[in-house]
Amino acid sequence: MADPELVFAAALKANAVSIIISHNHPSSNFTLGTAGQYITQKIKSVASIGYYVVRSP
Repeated sequence: MADPELVFAAALKANAVSIIISHNHPSSNFTLGTAGQYITQKIKSVASIGYYVVRSP
């Protein structure tokens, strides 16, 4: 699972203005699970504080 601190540390270091999130689906089930939904929402909420744009399907 992604750590929001590491995501934003890398974004800040790279002077990024947006972040693209991708999800790995090894089972070929393309429905986002509960953990994936949770981390995506957590990253989006933290991003809104720092004025980042998060791109996610």
